[in-house]
Amino acid sequence: AILHPKEPRTCQQAIKDPIYGAQWKAAIQDELDKLHGMMAWKVVDRPAGRKTVGSQWVFKVKYTPTGQIDKFKARLVAQGCSQIHGVDFNEVFSPTLKLDSLWIILAIAATEDLEIHQLDVVNAYINGNLQETIFMEPPEGLDLPPGQVLLLQKSIYGLKQSGRVWYANIYTELQKLGFAHTESDWSVFV
Repeated sequence: AILHPKEPRTCQQAIKDPIYGAQWKAAIQDELDKLHGMMAWKVVDRPAGRKTVGSQWVFKVKYTPTGQIDKFKARLVAQGCSQIHGVDFNEVFSPTLKLDSLWIILAIAATEDLEIHQLDVVNAYINGNLQETIFMEPPEGLDLPPGQVLLLQKSIYGLKQSGRVWYANIYTELQKLGFAHTESDWSVFV
């Protein structure tokens, strides 16, 4: 029988887990290393009179199709529910693929005997630069001196505008490659 680990709610629960603590600690460090490597934030003094957005860890165990543990995933997210419209964000709309568009693309591929490939962009949202000034409380496990907060440079998961920032980023890159979105579905590029 496979022992399925319980997904912790806090950083302390994760690293103090008697069986899987080392794996959770490594997952937390991996996430912090990715965010640091992508320059997701700058450490700054807490600004006077400015509110900060909270942060939180989300933990997930990933399994293989056979039910074996594949990896332990820790993701740092901003608590976007505390963002204020007009201060922390303005626009949030981001188009998503319409199901009808997917069906049409699959039908064309089947008719023309074409291959379909899909990919997953790792840490997709982190690839987009924020336009707004957002300060975030440091997460549990990131030991900063008192009075220090994170000035976000990248659109980390949990922010209200993260999906929009990612779309704007991928839209710009696809345009550089000569693609344009269709008028019927802004998530389909030709």
